[in-house]
Amino acid sequence: RNRLAEFRRQMPGIHARAVYGEAVEAMDICDMFSYGSPAIDPERDLTIPPFYPYRWLFPAGWFVFTRIRDIFAVNYPVPDFTRIPFNQEKEARLKSTAHRAAGMLLCAWEAAGNKFHSLTARYLAMETLIGIELEKRRTGKYPDNLDDPPLDPFGQPLLYRKGKMPYIQYKIVLQKHEDTTYWNRDEGKLITVDAVAVWSRGPNRKDDQGLNYWKGNVKTDDARAMLMSRPAGK
Repeated sequence: RNRLAEFRRQMPGIHARAVYGEAVEAMDICDMFSYGSPAIDPERDLTIPPFYPYRWLFPAGWFVFTRIRDIFAVNYPVPDFTRIPFNQEKEARLKSTAHRAAGMLLCAWEAAGNKFHSLTARYLAMETLIGIELEKRRTGKYPDNLDDPPLDPFGQPLLYRKGKMPYIQYKIVLQKHEDTTYWNRDEGKLITVDAVAVWSRGPNRKDDQGLNYWKGNVKTDDARAMLMSRPAGK
């Protein structure tokens, strides 16, 4: 439990470093398109952007990618992908080609941030479940409810239940494709099990009973820690 808590405390720093790394890479890509990839000038033995002397041939592209770099520089100084304010600047995107292009490059960052938060929520749910199990060993029974459940990274209290819980049961099946034979997981079957569970509603803030899967048009994103009860007679 203490190790999980330590991992959870490290997550904001890991997240912030990821944001910084993506910002540097994004601006490097903009520089590459604006000025060309660096090359060595054998006469002067200097690293120079080879296309820069000819930037007058493509002023529109040079201007747009230089502006995108500036937009990134303004919007990236946050420690969290989900807090990059660019997605809210709809009017600016409608008026500016540079903003629209930057928006296309930034479209996946919110999902990336939610993955960090979902992992943090899973750590927190497991920590809480371990605490519940310790309480059960001390008192002889699981609590009926949590008096003061901790808040997940999405700002909502964790949910708790003992009893029937939905569960996706998978099977490993042998599949063949052309000349290749391999083991793969099937699509899974939704069943109900007896369990004790703690979960976060996840990025969509919707209670999906702890499920996290994507099948057809159904997508759930909860982060759950669950302990199944032993089968009767065992």
